[in-house]
Amino acid sequence: GDTNGDSTVNVLDVVTLVTVILEEGMNDCGDVNDDDSINVLDVVQLVQIILGNVHMVSILNNLFQPNTLSISPGDTVKWVSKSGFHNIDGTIASFPDNPESFTSGSASNEPWDYSYHFVVPGVYHYECNVHSPSMSGIINVGV
Repeated sequence: GDTNGDSTVNVLDVVTLVTVILEEGMNDCGDVNDDDSINVLDVVQLVQIILGNVHMVSILNNLFQPNTLSISPGDTVKWVSKSGFHNIDGTIASFPDNPESFTSGSASNEPWDYSYHFVVPGVYHYECNVHSPSMSGIINVGV
């Protein structure tokens, strides 16, 4: 899904893929639903495949809610903090068994949100550096 090599899948990648499908047809590659034509339904299904589902995690009262999620590869998790001094740290430096690193950066008192697109299957642990170990969570990707 990363068509421009920036290590993320974003709107520009979707636009590029949709353009290729609609302009060039890609033979059977663009016919996602196998109805022998390339149409809007194929584009919608392709976007869902590329972007996956978005799962929300609220940060409330020094807790991640929910603190455990099971998702599919290609899904995104979005954490939302409206108050408190928090961050997300799922780095390999903090959790050596994580398949990949992710972090929102330093803790902040300001309202913020952070999203991470999980592609590699595995079990990902994360925490708020300020409130660990009591403020932690797990993302199960394809397991």
